[in-house]
Amino acid sequence: MLTRQQLYELYHSGFERMLHFVEQLLSHLGDVERHVGHRQQYTIDRLLKDFGQLAKRVERLKAQLLKQEMVNDQLTRRVQELQTELARRGEPGSAAAPAAVRRDSHNSGLPPSLDLPGVKAASAVKRTCSLRRKSAQRVGVQVGHVGATLRQVDYPDRLRVHTPRACRRCRASLIECAVVGRKRQQVFDLPPVALEVTAHWAQTKRCAGCGVRTTARFPQAVKAPVQYGQRVCAVATYLHKYQLLREPSAKKFGFNCLPKAHVFPNTGPAISSRPLSVPLFKRLTERRLTFVPDEEGYLGGCQSVFQDHLNGLVHSPA
Repeated sequence: MLTRQQLYELYHSGFERMLHFVEQLLSHLGDVERHVGHRQQYTIDRLLKDFGQLAKRVERLKAQLLKQEMVNDQLTRRVQELQTELARRGEPGSAAAPAAVRRDSHNSGLPPSLDLPGVKAASAVKRTCSLRRKSAQRVGVQVGHVGATLRQVDYPDRLRVHTPRACRRCRASLIECAVVGRKRQQVFDLPPVALEVTAHWAQTKRCAGCGVRTTARFPQAVKAPVQYGQRVCAVATYLHKYQLLREPSAKKFGFNCLPKAHVFPNTGPAISSRPLSVPLFKRLTERRLTFVPDEEGYLGGCQSVFQDHLNGLVHSPA
């Protein structure tokens, strides 16, 4: 769009330039009108096409509805005929009338308390007596049993001091008052679980003698730009194989509890079906475990794998 100064200069430049500018404006307006007309016609044609398709669909739905109404009418008449036939057969004194069946808790929803004495005696189940004889030992814990319970430790990991701020009677401040006693209570809890990310950098150096570049090798367990370590693999295998947690349960209770652990649904089965590395396979087979890996070296029962991981076996150097 031209500014006021540009229009002023165009006006004083002469009649011809002014006329040429007006002709260009009129041509541009004509092009805009034709473009708008084409767009409007395209929109109208598209709406007419959609309207035709909707009209055909409405006709099909009307035909289906009429067919369903006819089927409903036939079923209604059939139900009425069957009800009439049942009423005729169930009339008292009729030859086709079945014998009356007494309702009780065995053939209906009535509670057992409404059963007649004869029904209770006929359906009574013979109770078997236990073959266990009474022992001379007393009920409960036996004499000499060594109990086990939590006991307070002398040197806890953390100490939290709770100080009263106001008197419980007069509500006076106790900040400057001396401590005259204390009560001790201890809570045993697990530490928070968090992922530990280890970055591996393979440096490349140039030889000062021949000029050839040499890049260091990554450890054998590091095979991808981003992967889970052996500890996460052990936990995933334990949850999937021993606890039998499938994708929804493992995702809800097994992996989402780990901060920064973006484990997709198939991570558990994929990790648990991964072949064991040679050093890990040797260390597992040398130990006296509660399971033996199969011929291909896949993890089957994994309770012992998880326990040995806790003892430092899985993530210990070969």
